[in-house]
Amino acid sequence: MQALDDLDIDPTLIEAAKQAASTEGITLAKYVNAAIAERLSALDPEAYFRVRAARARPGDLAARHDRARKG
Repeated sequence: MQALDDLDIDPTLIEAAKQAASTEGITLAKYVNAAIAERLSALDPEAYFRVRAARARPGDLAARHDRARKG
């Protein structure tokens, strides 16, 4: 993955990330994106939840609850 080469990431970390992504059934790019998002949310959880809340659509939660109740 060219972008990872540009970041000068240790090859053993890249291989471990490839293995983890494969185990999860996702691409390496998705795995790296998720890992970065997870780390950033841990550094500033309030900002993370503010951004998530801004994207929220209130009707979606109600629809999910209805589906869960119906089983």
